[in-house]
Amino acid sequence: MTRNPVVVKQGTEIDEIIDINLQKAIILIPVVDDDRKLIGVVGRLDIATKPK
Repeated sequence: MTRNPVVVKQGTEIDEIIDINLQKAIILIPVVDDDRKLIGVVGRLDIATKPK
């Protein structure tokens, strides 16, 4: 298990998530709330199908 996983907070802009995805080559990025509780994930397919 990763000690310090890469996560994004709820409300993070999609452009920032794309940057993280490209820099870290992460397939799924966990989305957490202010208490660092998991509330979802953002995957490459979510990013690829983002409305313009």
